Amino acid sequence: MPRTNRQYPTYLSSTSGDSPPSYNAVDVVNHAPPGIPDTARSEHEPLLGSNLASRKPRFSWLHLSLIFVIITLAVSWGMEYHFNTDRPLNRKHIREKEILEHKRHLEHMDYEWGRDVQKRKIEEEERRKEWEQKVQERKTEEEERRKEWERKVQERKTEEEERHKEWEQNDQKRKSEEEERHKAAMFWAQLGVGKCESYNSRRYWSTLQHIPENYTGDRITACMETAARVHGREVKPLWCDDLGELGVWGNWVVDFDEPGCRPRWNMYKDNGCTAPGSGLREIEHHLEHFSLSESYDWRDVCIRAPADFNGRHFDGPDHCENWGSNESPNVFGYWRIEDESCR
Repeated sequence: MPRTNRQYPTYLSSTSGDSPPSYNAVDVVNHAPPGIPDTARSEHEPLLGSNLASRKPRFSWLHLSLIFVIITLAVSWGMEYHFNTDRPLNRKHIREKEILEHKRHLEHMDYEWGRDVQKRKIEEEERRKEWEQKVQERKTEEEERRKEWERKVQERKTEEEERHKEWEQNDQKRKSEEEERHKAAMFWAQLGVGKCESYNSRRYWSTLQHIPENYTGDRITACMETAARVHGREVKPLWCDDLGELGVWGNWVVDFDEPGCRPRWNMYKDNGCTAPGSGLREIEHHLEHFSLSESYDWRDVCIRAPADFNGRHFDGPDHCENWGSNESPNVFGYWRIEDESCR
């Protein structure tokens, strides 16, 4: 590179303070390349600035394009080197970051979803409780209305039962009064006298007279409740028979004041000791004849016939024997009494 020798002034100090400084020319070597202004010289030659400013730079579009290409290549190479060198690790880091972000996103979504679900559950629980409260209130109201209705029904039922009972009582009273009036007009015909039914018992019968044609009551009941006078006493029938057109018949079995049904013992006989050393003696009596109904057995009359002998009273014999027939009984009673002479 050619060097240019130029003369630049140099300032020399003066010993006197009144006169201006003097300067000498100094050679300056230009180190700048061709086409580039010598800035150093311009700085050292301020008085020559007008001449330097008039010079134009020697840069061309080719130089600029070359510089731009170099810069672009450098940047591209640096970026490629950077990305190619760290690509696997960068991809893993990016993937992990994406996974982490996705996980966080899912967790956030789960949290939001869980919070929404919990919120909906709380709202549904509140609505359910409100609904249950309303249902319970309706049930309570319905129960109160039902109880009130049942109470009114029970009151009406009680009133109806009371009215029905009162009506029945009045009707029964009316019927009783009417029946009493009818019964007052009823009476028994002459009693028929039958045979002895048992000891001191005799059968009687009769027909009920003056039964009204419009009588609506029970004829058997009227018969059973109408008494007849027997031996001075009022006695109701033991049973009744409704024979239709033949009338209502009443039957009695009178067990008092019937001397004809109390046969007596006669023909006292001592049959001696029952056996040697037995200490018992047998006494025999004959039961006098009496009229006996066919419906009863002679044994019942015999066993209930009392006797008095040897200074003692006996309610009846120990056993009875009939040496006749049922139509014409010939009854004997036997007693076995203690006797020391038979020992």
